[in-house]
Amino acid sequence: MQILNSTFANNGNPDQSDFQHAVYIDGAASLVVDHSLFCGQLIGHDVKSRALATTVENSQVFGGAADPAAGCPASSTSFGIEAADGGVLDVVSDQIIEGPTSQNYTMIDYGGEGMPYAINSVHVSSTTFTSTAPNPIGIYDPPCVPVYLSGNTFVGVPTQVSPAGCVG
Repeated sequence: MQILNSTFANNGNPDQSDFQHAVYIDGAASLVVDHSLFCGQLIGHDVKSRALATTVENSQVFGGAADPAAGCPASSTSFGIEAADGGVLDVVSDQIIEGPTSQNYTMIDYGGEGMPYAINSVHVSSTTFTSTAPNPIGIYDPPCVPVYLSGNTFVGVPTQVSPAGCVG
């Protein structure tokens, strides 16, 4: 599955019992999101993937922060990017912007709903994480698969990876 040069703006359902994601991929071998914009998402995640391999690159992901240039108000997005079942996650040359109206203050969530795959890895490079939310977490990795970071910038994000011992 490929999503290229796409905009997902002002999507979702304000009913918390029936939330939706901007992108939800289930059961795919791979997902590639490239040169895309996510902003104004209500309640759900911007990108939720259960694919074996997920790559998000050269994209802008807004959660709980406005993007006036795209006409998106501050949203109530939950996670910017979620690789719910682990697998191979590559986040490359993105901007992930989080504001205080986000449902939670985790920007990337990895493996939070299980780890069915034999191959699991997290690589994040040349990505800028910016947050004005209280106590944000850049990457939450509850299964503690080593997270490899290279050339990233964290602005207003005191916890880059949680748990702290998961940095590769």
